[in-house]
Amino acid sequence: MPLSATEAVRPAFACTWRRLAERFRLGFWLRVSVIVMTTGNFFGSCSLDNFNNYVPSSHDPAFEELRPFLPPGLKLGPLMPYLVIIAVVFIVVAIHWTYAASVSHFILFETVLDGQCELKQAWERWKRQGFRFFLWSLAFFLATLLAFAVAPGAWLAIGLAGFFIGAVARDFLVPVMALENRNVLDGWRQLLAMMREEKMTYTRYLLMKLLLALVSTLVFGVLTFFVCLIAAIPLAGLGAGIVAIWKAAALTWTRVTVSSVEILGMGALAYLLFIASLVSAPAAYFFQAYAIYFMAGRYPLLAGRMESSRSQQSRRRQSAPGAA
Repeated sequence: MPLSATEAVRPAFACTWRRLAERFRLGFWLRVSVIVMTTGNFFGSCSLDNFNNYVPSSHDPAFEELRPFLPPGLKLGPLMPYLVIIAVVFIVVAIHWTYAASVSHFILFETVLDGQCELKQAWERWKRQGFRFFLWSLAFFLATLLAFAVAPGAWLAIGLAGFFIGAVARDFLVPVMALENRNVLDGWRQLLAMMREEKMTYTRYLLMKLLLALVSTLVFGVLTFFVCLIAAIPLAGLGAGIVAIWKAAALTWTRVTVSSVEILGMGALAYLLFIASLVSAPAAYFFQAYAIYFMAGRYPLLAGRMESSRSQQSRRRQSAPGAA
């Protein structure tokens, strides 16, 4: 029997508790955290940043206003070509990360569905469909930027539309593409045909998803902030040591020192992102389970796959060492 948007909350929460807390497996939690970090699915939401093509000059008024806050002796002029290269590398890395996130959406769906997470094997299974989803995500991202450029005053409406379309793609398009091996366009046709039969039901789901995302962002945002604050204490000590060494060696800003600071900064950012992923793993797992339980009653293929997964999990538990 199909579950409503509110009815799907309880089994999704129970599934998350059972998989991540009641039968706690550190390796499983860590692998889910890697997926969360890759997708950027913190607090149950997902975003893709844009890039600013403005490169400041050391003679710009804006730069002069910022000068008191910059390290002494830092001159951006000679370093501009180097900083541009860093920006290009950053964009390339961001595009590759978006591809990895697209594949990881399929891995997260399979992980919640089957209760198992094997990253290497799952990547090989889903990289083709993930690449298709990546191309769609890139096109959708560019279309969203164009909409903001054409109608900047409608930023709230565009943002909400982007949230809802992205939610539908991650929650419902990914399962259709995964279970039927469809491409993006065929998947959308199949999905829209399903949604037309229950327009108000899916609308209530999206509104409930927005409400849950706001609550999740508040709860896990605060929790993540304090955990990251504690996790940053070793980074603060390391930073103080680097500053002491810098002053003792009378170092100046050169290409080598700027590069070193960039590498250290990226390492610190990756460390804090992974800590945030560890904290946010239950939220990402819950939202994927929520979508599955809501959709299963309306998508027989997904319901059948859930029954098959339950049977396999039951057999695994019975054959596990120490099982009664």
